[in-house]
Amino acid sequence: MLKGKIEDINLVNLIQMLAQEGKTGKLTVHRDELMVGEVGLREGRLVYAKQEQLSGEKAFLRVMNLDRGEFVFEEGFETEETNISGSLEMLLLEAVRKKDEARQRKQVILNKIKTLLENKNFEVLVSEKYYDLFLNFNKIGEVVDGGKVQYIWIDKKEQNSFLLTCSPFVIEVRFKQKIHPEEIYQLISRSELIEDF
Repeated sequence: MLKGKIEDINLVNLIQMLAQEGKTGKLTVHRDELMVGEVGLREGRLVYAKQEQLSGEKAFLRVMNLDRGEFVFEEGFETEETNISGSLEMLLLEAVRKKDEARQRKQVILNKIKTLLENKNFEVLVSEKYYDLFLNFNKIGEVVDGGKVQYIWIDKKEQNSFLLTCSPFVIEVRFKQKIHPEEIYQLISRSELIEDF
């Protein structure tokens, strides 16, 4: 059994190493004690991936782009299900490309937010911390009225936070003074920033 933190070991490199060694087993990724993804190998070939509602290649790409969490590789555990038949090398290249695109997109969005809110007293943080919250709200929205959650507003006495999702991360804008959420949403939506998400 191999265990570790995604922050310490790049998942793309880990899968590549396991494949080169011809391993059979299951890689499970957990975040905050919840299972968020699985990847199955059979004799070094990628055969299976699942990530929340996704399965197959899309799930594999999403798992490879997780930035935090813990992983466990159980050698010898063989899944009977097969939902991937594509080339591992091509999928790993695609995962790296998507991660680079996400990093660039994140920087563009951060720059736009800083320009847009230059006269406000705020700080900007980027994390996956609230991403699962957006996913859960969107699941509820699909069932209730088909709507998609554009933003989440957290109102605290000492500060307000405006959260925007930008898969697979969330941008949190923390305001140090009282401010109305609709004012910020209108500023951001007029700038077409939300369409970047």
